[in-house]
Amino acid sequence: LLGAAFDPDFANNPYLYIHYVGTDDKVRIGRFNASGNTGTNFQVLYTAPTASGFQHAGGGITVGNDGYVYFGIGDSGNPPNGQDLTTVNGKIHRINRDGTVPVNPFAGQANVPSTIYDYGVRNPFRMQTDRQTGTVYVGDVGFNSWEEVNVISAGKNYGWPAQEGPCTSACAYENPVYWYQHQFGTNNTNDASIVLGPVYRGNVYPASYK
Repeated sequence: LLGAAFDPDFANNPYLYIHYVGTDDKVRIGRFNASGNTGTNFQVLYTAPTASGFQHAGGGITVGNDGYVYFGIGDSGNPPNGQDLTTVNGKIHRINRDGTVPVNPFAGQANVPSTIYDYGVRNPFRMQTDRQTGTVYVGDVGFNSWEEVNVISAGKNYGWPAQEGPCTSACAYENPVYWYQHQFGTNNTNDASIVLGPVYRGNVYPASYK
């Protein structure tokens, strides 16, 4: 189990959506009826056509204010997957809440899976919807240098593996809205992998947390 998200219209759609990897190493999206203390009527809504191997299966999942389920699948440890539109790996996907597929940005293109909404991500581990604005964010776990937060928008290319972190003004890829560089500790080890939390507008924590 890599991720979970409640339906934002829970009173009318009492579902918990989950992002998980099966024993066959394929990413799946499923949902439970969560109206009681125990989830019931489990349904598999999506099964990836290929296995994700032992790493970078993603995990990010959210239900947008538009009612679609957005989820991320990582590059499966193979960076070129990020730019290869014929594979589901290294992509952001969009489906309807019942598992059917809406018309996504690359619909009709030969050999392109119909669920792909955006591409060029490495390991989209967490996703969140800003309920006030409807903006969907994804925290994409970086490689050696940068961690980044991207805003999901139809048909965008976030650059992995050609680009990671901030772009120059001439960058051909979608720039992240927030990023930070790794700090290197003892034995040259990386740290500070991105973990994306909910959008926060309260006053309990300092202003820097908003």
